[in-house]
Amino acid sequence: MERLETHRLGLLRRIAAGMNLIEKPADLQLLDELIEQGYADGVETTFSGQRLFLDVRTLPKGDLYLMRSRPPGSS
Repeated sequence: MERLETHRLGLLRRIAAGMNLIEKPADLQLLDELIEQGYADGVETTFSGQRLFLDVRTLPKGDLYLMRSRPPGSS
């Protein structure tokens, strides 16, 4: 469970840093969850039979989650 949370947080951080295309199967599943929970948004499409998300971005709830997850003293 903790590993999944670490992966979810890492994906959200990559999105906040500017990653706007998600195509890895493991990331797609986590992004589905982040979208469902209101932390991120993106446009889902299929290209050559492969599912992917374009124009991915964090939503205010996701930004707040990232701020709260920072270790004390980090900026």
